[in-house]
Amino acid sequence: YEQYEKMARGAERLAKKLGIESYAVPHAEQRNYIGTDFYRGGTVRTDIGGLHPAKFHAELLRVALASGLTVHSHTAVKSIERNGSGFRVVTSAGTVDARQVLVCTNGYTDGAAPFLRRRLVPVRSRIIVTEELAPDVMARLMPKLMTITENRQLGFYYRPSPDGKRILLGGRDSSRVGDPIAPKLLLRKG
Repeated sequence: YEQYEKMARGAERLAKKLGIESYAVPHAEQRNYIGTDFYRGGTVRTDIGGLHPAKFHAELLRVALASGLTVHSHTAVKSIERNGSGFRVVTSAGTVDARQVLVCTNGYTDGAAPFLRRRLVPVRSRIIVTEELAPDVMARLMPKLMTITENRQLGFYYRPSPDGKRILLGGRDSSRVGDPIAPKLLLRKG
């Protein structure tokens, strides 16, 4: 009960102070959002969305190519250095001088972008998915087809698949060492 009250106050503050659409969902109303009584209420934030990394990458690539840029895949960038009013980019395929450089990277940024490497933290993430569920089961389990995260385990979330026929269960762990299969087993165990 205390945790729910704290979350509800936080949702109210977000709404009042920052204008973020956020509100509390008491336990008595939570089945409108998730088909279980396991939790004791929660909050909704409408400013948080999901990102499909492959679709995001594909669209970035499409826009880059449509604007006339040339893309060289599988070409490692070894260093980026200021060179007068531009930059010198040393790659595995040669050196390029450029007026501007846009670094598009992920959590595994290497030494070519030391500023970003010091600020990005890679986090293991795993996703498992249910078998295809009947429409009435999906409607009962996830009536609003919203992404749901929980406080019981840092980084666990549930969301409907894009076609609304399955539930994806994801989770993160902060380790970078150890058995990479262990987090998957933990997710399956639920």
